[in-house]
Amino acid sequence: MAYSRGPIATERKQDALIAAVEALRQAVLAQAPPEGTWSYYAGVSGTVAISAGQQVVGITAIAGGGGATITINAGPSITVPAGGSMAISPNGQVVAPTIVFTGTASYVIEVITP
Repeated sequence: MAYSRGPIATERKQDALIAAVEALRQAVLAQAPPEGTWSYYAGVSGTVAISAGQQVVGITAIAGGGGATITINAGPSITVPAGGSMAISPNGQVVAPTIVFTGTASYVIEVITP
């Protein structure tokens, strides 16, 4: 004869399972791409002020012959080696920043507008 822990133990297991499934669902939603309309900004060098409400989902830059830098919201400069490229995929909320490209041969900023 099998030993049964009774209805209370079964309810606790069900509650724990429901909590685990909800935690997993929240984790998946947190990693889901933002919803909205995709568009982009592109150019050679300069300052780009992203429109209010737009979320940056990707930044790509190609450096000119002397190297380049990318600065996001007046933060520390990100160096792009001469002739090299750099791709950034923000994992957090980067909403309506100002991005400065110096010495770049080309850049693309991908955004989502809700």
